[in-house]
Amino acid sequence: MGWGYAPYLLDDKKDLTREDLDRETAKHPLCLVHVSVHGAVVNSLALKEFGYLRKAPNPPGGKICRAAQGEPNGILSESAFMGPLFFNSPSIYSRMMAESDQRGRAKAISRCAALFHRLGIVGVVTPLWMLDPPHLPGGGRGRPFSFPPSCFHLNHWANPLMAAGIGRGFGTEWVKIGAIKVFLDGGMSSRTAAVSKPYAHPPGIGKGILNDDQKGINREIEKFDQVGH
Repeated sequence: MGWGYAPYLLDDKKDLTREDLDRETAKHPLCLVHVSVHGAVVNSLALKEFGYLRKAPNPPGGKICRAAQGEPNGILSESAFMGPLFFNSPSIYSRMMAESDQRGRAKAISRCAALFHRLGIVGVVTPLWMLDPPHLPGGGRGRPFSFPPSCFHLNHWANPLMAAGIGRGFGTEWVKIGAIKVFLDGGMSSRTAAVSKPYAHPPGIGKGILNDDQKGINREIEKFDQVGH
């Protein structure tokens, strides 16, 4: 797993494909997540594990990019990679976190907090936060951070919060539930943000990905507003 990949940062500014990653290894699934976190490129083994074969349809809100012959080329946009990586249960990300060292995660958070303090930053709002105690330094007891994080969840994960009657502001002085994040469209740097005219570069990429219409987004906002988010 690699993070922060972007074609425009490469010398030739060309998208990597599964063939590029296949030359590195055929024994391990590889995934390079785009710097925008709205796309990724994977190798053939990862495509197979995701079930993205030649006739696999695009998932709702996502795109499996293909070569001229129709074979997936390894480039995945939006839910095509976010599903297996984040949204599915269990997700790849949750398995990675469960296998990682809790003490190491706590030290990493502490280093970030120290850097923030040196820059004059005394609070953060963080997405994709793992709120269960095993992912919090000190098991979530006492004062786990030297700064107060406000944690917001994706709408995909909000049903348990609503079922428990948990709304915005729930928590303690040091960890609070914030807003709900809704993915309306993609990201600009990954060329998946929904726009009115097709992107000029790369050609043929279209107008991006819009996940819902106005009525749909209104329903989402009203649903969360009714329970205090």
